[in-house]
Amino acid sequence: AMAVRLVIPPCGEMPKHQHHLPPEATSLRVSIGASRAEVQRLIPNLFPPPSVDEDVSDEDFYDQNPGVEFAKLVFAELFGRAPSEQTPGDFVFRQAAFGGDGNMITDYDITFDHLVPDREDSPEVLQLNTFSLAQLKYSKIPLDQYATEGNVILLPRCCQTRIGSTDRGRVNDMVRLARQSYDEESVEDIQWRAQFSGSPCSAEGSTVLGQTALGFNLSPRGQPADA
Repeated sequence: AMAVRLVIPPCGEMPKHQHHLPPEATSLRVSIGASRAEVQRLIPNLFPPPSVDEDVSDEDFYDQNPGVEFAKLVFAELFGRAPSEQTPGDFVFRQAAFGGDGNMITDYDITFDHLVPDREDSPEVLQLNTFSLAQLKYSKIPLDQYATEGNVILLPRCCQTRIGSTDRGRVNDMVRLARQSYDEESVEDIQWRAQFSGSPCSAEGSTVLGQTALGFNLSPRGQPADA
């Protein structure tokens, strides 16, 4: 089988965007919208997301969670090295949400922090999305040379047609939701905002089916995100 690798094409902006690629010392919350098909090309043994019956507070779950494995691959592509356990805050997995069509999981939304202070509530956000052959029209730069069977393309927001003006608020809302224990009304409130302020998963738009992060599993009412 052909080896598949993650590729972040060079920035097409002049001058290049400060987060494409980010300097090593940058404090940054990284959010990745990835199609399930593209993630499975990189991680063939990907298993389905947890059901409400699973104990997601178990640390072993996070060791096996494909979201963590994929996030580490993205980290390595951004910073040119694997996450360091010796550096406090170098890589902190924050949340994974699952999106889709009906009950079919089609997308993942994965968030991790790099050197973000623990009490920082609204850090800078870098949004990246996987791009399949069918999604090339959403890219501002030519991707033909990267669109091969051996590559999974990951593109920062600066080089996408979607502006992403709500990325920071949406992503930080999702992490806030994952970190705290909300009553039912608050959960619905933030999920509604997260879904309608920008696509949580794919370049075109998707539906949030559920979220698992930091010890709990959430299955909100699946309302469509904007296109």
